[in-house]
Amino acid sequence: MIEEGDSVAACYTVRGTHTGELLGNAPTRKQVTLSGTVMCRFLGGKIVETWVNWDALGMLQQPGIVGEFAKVKRAAK
Repeated sequence: MIEEGDSVAACYTVRGTHTGELLGNAPTRKQVTLSGTVMCRFLGGKIVETWVNWDALGMLQQPGIVGEFAKVKRAAK
């Protein structure tokens, strides 16, 4: 966590198990780990703005809800 002036930023990691329906997909019981960042701006001791960035694609790929993207080889020019 980093604080400067009226702003605070934090990085986080979340771990869990896919135990409930997700986007119409039955539970897989697979472990899922994702990371993200959050930044908040405070005014008068209250949060007035928040920005969040997290790995939603990675969360869906780990239990197999979304497949991995194929690597495309580019032809040499």
